[in-house]
Amino acid sequence: MEQGQLRIYQLQDGKYQAVQTSLHFPNFPIAAVLPQFLDRCAQEVRRQALKAFRQWVQQQAPEVD
Repeated sequence: MEQGQLRIYQLQDGKYQAVQTSLHFPNFPIAAVLPQFLDRCAQEVRRQALKAFRQWVQQQAPEVD
């Protein structure tokens, strides 16, 4: 993270390119959300921040049949 921003890079044609989404989390706005939760960890008890992050991920995940 640099100045409160998370940057995601992807190897494309032998060079790393900045991208908006992660290959591992294509439907989650990780770069926008993760810094908020990391800031929250610094301000709250770590356990509470991790619980909030888990709940957010569960809300974003599609239902599994």
